[in-house]
Amino acid sequence: MDNKNGFTLIELLAIIVILAIIAVITVPIILGIIDDSSKGAAVNSAYGFRDAVQNYYAYKSLQDSQSELPNGIVMALNLPSDFSASGELPSDGWVNLTNGNVTEFSLKFGEYVVTKLGDEDVVSEKNDYVVYNIPEEYQRVEYLQSNGSQYIDTGTYLLDGEKASIKFSLNDYKDYQVIFGQTSTGFGSLQARPKFNWYYKTSGISVDPILNKLYTCTAGFNGDKGEVNLDGQTGVFDVSEDNTNMLIFSRQNTSGYEMNGKVYSFGMGVRRSLVPVVRKSDNKPGMLDMANYSRNLLKLSSGSYDVRGVAVQISDDGQITMSGTAIASGGRTIKLSPVFELKAGEYVLSNDNPNSQAQIWLNNAATNNYINHHNVFLEDTSVFFGINVVEGATYNESFNVMLNAGDEPLPYEPYRGKSFYTNEGTGEFTAGPEL
Repeated sequence: MDNKNGFTLIELLAIIVILAIIAVITVPIILGIIDDSSKGAAVNSAYGFRDAVQNYYAYKSLQDSQSELPNGIVMALNLPSDFSASGELPSDGWVNLTNGNVTEFSLKFGEYVVTKLGDEDVVSEKNDYVVYNIPEEYQRVEYLQSNGSQYIDTGTYLLDGEKASIKFSLNDYKDYQVIFGQTSTGFGSLQARPKFNWYYKTSGISVDPILNKLYTCTAGFNGDKGEVNLDGQTGVFDVSEDNTNMLIFSRQNTSGYEMNGKVYSFGMGVRRSLVPVVRKSDNKPGMLDMANYSRNLLKLSSGSYDVRGVAVQISDDGQITMSGTAIASGGRTIKLSPVFELKAGEYVLSNDNPNSQAQIWLNNAATNNYINHHNVFLEDTSVFFGINVVEGATYNESFNVMLNAGDEPLPYEPYRGKSFYTNEGTGEFTAGPEL
């Protein structure tokens, strides 16, 4: 008679219990290791992307000594068309540049958002949305929703070679919906229309998007050509009109153009970086501009100038040197081109030499303002820069000038006279859930 040995039921149960205990202990450890590895990979990707951005602008500066190193927030999807980076690219996010160096960022890689704000440590965590340093008086929301033909005029337009990007979803299908556009009339305009009739295809692209799906649309100019990319489809077309302001949501002053959908963010260069918010004081929904316009706003034309017998030399890097005795009182306008477009508002024009005798001034075609570390209010963007001298005075000095709009993100105010945050047209804006 065979004597077969085996596990008893109690022994099997004991083994199962032991295995379960081991699983309870080890599975979280393994998952934690995987999570830490994914977090670390996202952090490495973020630093790699940061370095690529800095190297790109450093190389541009070496190529062109007069190229300005950018300052302000740039959307990760909105870098120049010739930018490239090895390794994983973020699916969303932004970097904050100071003289071409990335000082802050929030970048999304897969499930993880890697954020560096100010002097804080880098944080990598699972999150659907990138982090913005929103001022206390505003509450960040997921999206701004439109249900009519109103629009937001951003007050600025795309420069040649610059891209704009917008994240949006649609609530329903409509012919003639416009996600964003760059004109109020006619054909040849740079517009993104998810659904429209065939004869408009020369000015955009046509897709039938999935409702409530999050899309990213990019657009830009290259000479006399415009390009729109939506859901992997690209349209290239001739641009027959002058650049006009970018409009978000529906198209300006055109009947039948409605957008019933949501905008999550909009960005173009370091000049526009709009995120949906609600202003706490009156619960008003709008788009808050996160871009920083506080540095390197003036670019003076280099060259030699005579101001009433005083020799004025402006170097390629913008330094001004004055020498000689003035034979008469008076001034001269020096050509000025803002590095970034200026909005109406208060600025500080400063001379970095505290012992300077020079009178520097700004003129907005309406009022002369003699300034030395004083504020000036610009009513429009027709800005001139000048230097005044006094008869008999001797000048032997060097200095730089700076036009400073402050270090905070621009608030709920019009830009270049355009109202971002009030309805223009019919319908209304409503806010999504708080973030």
